[in-house]
Amino acid sequence: DIIPKLYGHTFQGSIETVRQSGILGSGLGVATQGAHYGGQQRQTRAWQEDGVSRLFKELGVPGVLLVFLAALQLGREVIRCLGIAIPSSLENRQTLSDASLSMVVANLACFVISHQHISGDPLNAMIPLLFFGAFFGHVYYAREELQRSSPPPRPLVTNVPPLVSSAFDGTRS
Repeated sequence: DIIPKLYGHTFQGSIETVRQSGILGSGLGVATQGAHYGGQQRQTRAWQEDGVSRLFKELGVPGVLLVFLAALQLGREVIRCLGIAIPSSLENRQTLSDASLSMVVANLACFVISHQHISGDPLNAMIPLLFFGAFFGHVYYAREELQRSSPPPRPLVTNVPPLVSSAFDGTRS
């Protein structure tokens, strides 16, 4: 049952939003709850329930493409951070890191279905960002701890003669 609902909400809703609002969208804030009480009369009222359609309504296609590129880059960074080995002495930090990332993913899933919990209150939008920052902080701390606990790397080659002769300092070799 989830696939038809996601298709109807996100894909078809986004297509209809672009059809109504145009390629460039309608501008920031027009799909926010209570925006129609702002004193300005609008041609079409915002009906977007899901977050994806709301992005198309407010940012338009170019803005959504930029958000998508930023999300790809952020996703690459998260995947890179997940690949960092966490020492066994920091297992609790690994659990906190996983929990923080899980909270972000859960809030992202809620945003895809309905943007109201994020657009209704700025504090609700800041909570997932706080967890996201905690995730990166846990990974950074674990990486620093790992670097402190491991010995410095040995040079691969020792006793290498200098590449430049000592002719420049007045002596002959």
